Amino acid sequence: MVEVVLSPHSVLSGQTLQEISFREKFGLTVLAVWRKGEVIRTGLRNLQLQFGDALLLPVILLILAVLMLILPLLWPLT
Repeated sequence: MVEVVLSPHSVLSGQTLQEISFREKFGLTVLAVWRKGEVIRTGLRNLQLQFGDALLLPVILLILAVLMLILPLLWPLT
């Protein structure tokens, strides 16, 4: 797993994963949110994200998502 921590000026702060279409946009499923020493595993789609939240993401999916973004830039089909 990998942790992605929301910075103080993150545009994601104050929004829910559903509002920003996180899964659709990034192709990743948030497994849990680590907030102030507590692990939140349920209701993640409607959880309002806050500065300092750590989103726990599966590494394999993160690597695949990055590759899907980078490979077309390196080897365009046209």
